[in-house]
Amino acid sequence: MSIDLGFTKDPEWIKQREVLWEPRGKDLKSNFSKKEIADIKQYFMTGIVGNTYQEDAGKLGYFPVQSPEGWDFVLENMIGEPEFFRSSINQTFQDRSDVLFMAPYELAKWDYFLGETFEPTITSRVPIAGEKVVLELDPHDVFYRIGVRIWEYVEDGFYSDDSKWLQRINYFWSLWPHISDDAFSSEQSNELMTDAVKIINYLLPHIVEFKPYAVFDDPNQTRPKFLKMMEEKLDELYPQLCPKLQALWDETKAKKAALAK
Repeated sequence: MSIDLGFTKDPEWIKQREVLWEPRGKDLKSNFSKKEIADIKQYFMTGIVGNTYQEDAGKLGYFPVQSPEGWDFVLENMIGEPEFFRSSINQTFQDRSDVLFMAPYELAKWDYFLGETFEPTITSRVPIAGEKVVLELDPHDVFYRIGVRIWEYVEDGFYSDDSKWLQRINYFWSLWPHISDDAFSSEQSNELMTDAVKIINYLLPHIVEFKPYAVFDDPNQTRPKFLKMMEEKLDELYPQLCPKLQALWDETKAKKAALAK
């Protein structure tokens, strides 16, 4: 598999890339030697791997081509450990909007690794270290990773209305039917299940009555509108929810109705 990197010789592209590199180069000074930083920059600017830059970490994000074609190329040709696929998926759930050269591609990476809705089994598009990698994702773990961002958005005013979790909110809705009855049992649940239920118990009271923890500007009332959408989606998903989650949703709706009287 080959890829065209001829554009990396374009003077205007180099100039723009240097601007992106400057803050990153400063960040790396505390953890890397000058030679290592020079090799990372070489890779960032040209896609050519230097002698000291052999670790997989960062290779996906630093590569000059940030597209499915580029990510396929890196995964198939430059990554030495299949486990890198899992770490890349975990990183996709994180907020990288503060990294200038990563921020524009957050949604594209989400679509590349995760798709529109949750799937418990994910297979790499290309071989990694010589083999296709198949991962099993725990829906409770994924629910928590996304849910905690949603909760912070609702309760503390963190994250903008165009954050990737909201732009890909159907992925979050698709996780609710995967929450199991065992998650609500102290005897059957594990830590991942417990964390998922914590998020549910943080969010549902806001359906009854919106009481954010922090005071923040929300002139367009996007949080109440989001909560209304959440209520409508859970009503729609109700037949697919596990019995204990159905019961919790029934209780939530009853509390809301009682408060409205």
